[in-house]
Amino acid sequence: MPSFGRGEIRMAALTMIGMAILLQSTALIWYPRLPFHHELGSDFMAFYTAGTTLNRLPPAARLYDPELQQRLRTEIMPDADQATRLPYLYPPYIAAAMSPLARLPYRWAFASWLVIGGALYAAGLYLLQSCCRLGQHRHTALLLALSFTPFLFEAWGGGQISALAFSALAAALWLERAGRPFAAGLCAGLCCYKPQVFLVLAGLFVVARLGRLVAGALVSSSVLAGLSFLMLGRAGAATYLRFMMQYGTAVSARPSAWPLHKFVDPNAFFHLILGGDTWIGRMLFYLAAAAALLLAARAWARYRRASQDQRMLCWAGAMPVLLLASFYAPVYDATLLVLSGFLVAGVVYRNGRPETVRSFEAMVLLVYLGAIVSQPVARVLHVQVLTMILAWSAVYVFSLRASLGGCRAARRPAAKPESQKRTADAPALPVASRVC
Repeated sequence: MPSFGRGEIRMAALTMIGMAILLQSTALIWYPRLPFHHELGSDFMAFYTAGTTLNRLPPAARLYDPELQQRLRTEIMPDADQATRLPYLYPPYIAAAMSPLARLPYRWAFASWLVIGGALYAAGLYLLQSCCRLGQHRHTALLLALSFTPFLFEAWGGGQISALAFSALAAALWLERAGRPFAAGLCAGLCCYKPQVFLVLAGLFVVARLGRLVAGALVSSSVLAGLSFLMLGRAGAATYLRFMMQYGTAVSARPSAWPLHKFVDPNAFFHLILGGDTWIGRMLFYLAAAAALLLAARAWARYRRASQDQRMLCWAGAMPVLLLASFYAPVYDATLLVLSGFLVAGVVYRNGRPETVRSFEAMVLLVYLGAIVSQPVARVLHVQVLTMILAWSAVYVFSLRASLGGCRAARRPAAKPESQKRTADAPALPVASRVC
């Protein structure tokens, strides 16, 4: 990755990783006391209480009882901030997957999840680096990916499950490159626990006319939806849908009720800038989301005729678009930018054009540092810089894809005139015949 000051960059990344491990280790040791006002596991508590609900208080429909979840949270962690609400917002099969961890004491459940989440992320990185072949840049890329703050402090340290979507999309990409589109679709369908991500991704597959990918995604998502219905029953499924619709309405209509500095979607961005929920902000959000979708759809419509590098850039550009087209994109979902970075790096370093390499390395530095400062800046200045960086990165990736196509067209040799073709194709005469 960035060749300027590579040793310093690796040291900074290792320092970030060491700080995160120290913070989590201290919180685990001091539990239930909360060092530095840091609540152990943060968002993991929602998954733990959901698993506890399935274990102790069935039926599954009670997962979507906010008062019950808050009461369980108070029992598990009495010193936690009671003003903070952590509703469970995921399908019931996620809670079922968490129920074995919920049988452990909370401290050991979260420690186990740190191992599981780290393993999922590492598996995704392994698949990515096997696709991209970064050569001498591989170790720096891995360190930057591991120390990327949306993953390290928000997803991994905060107990979120973004590593699941990350590894599923990395597997989908790896399988698609291996010529197994249906299996790739099956993996992509695992992201249906995030409907805002899955629907945009499935729409891009349809635009690209990737029938087997679409079929695979529909099969896996339908199986998971059926499993959810079996767990909840008809009344429970209605309760779940009603709860999610109410939550979505609350987020879109009253964003000020949420910590907006922790969101990177355009809805939160314009709410921060304009100081409230206004019709201008809503219109700007719709325009920004539509522009992002059109930018991605234009590139994906040429997917079947594109080269391998151009296809990789289509996937890379889709990652920021998934966040820009959403009305609900917490900062930990920016972990998907790591996938984008690996794919672009594979194309840029393989082509080796110096000016392209320099612009890409500057973009990597901007994304990495922007992710670090985005939340403090949003708190103080009411501007979420990471949202602007997302938009810039989407434009950059799709522009790079277009320039790559133009460069290849320029390198293609010009067609010879017909007379030259006939002369070139004519059999060479013996020397004696030429003299005569």
